[in-house]
Amino acid sequence: MLSEKVLYVPESVHPLRSYTLSRRVAAIRLTRAAHGSKGKLGEIVQLQPGTRLDWCGDGYNERTIKVHYAGNFYFVFLQDVADTNADAL
Repeated sequence: MLSEKVLYVPESVHPLRSYTLSRRVAAIRLTRAAHGSKGKLGEIVQLQPGTRLDWCGDGYNERTIKVHYAGNFYFVFLQDVADTNADAL
């Protein structure tokens, strides 16, 4: 079971770091539940090269992180963004 902290969908984003993807990666969309700031897991999508992701929190395990892109939150594998250009904020 995923914790409420992991499923939390913040109102504003305060990124810890940003990544620009150098290749296509799979991501799990985190969608906002009907009421409040609790999210739920959505569909798996492909994020394209050149996409800038803002790292904004822990993932659902030690191999994933929560990122923000184009108004949505996603979980991605850390190894998928480790090879990309990272900008410290």
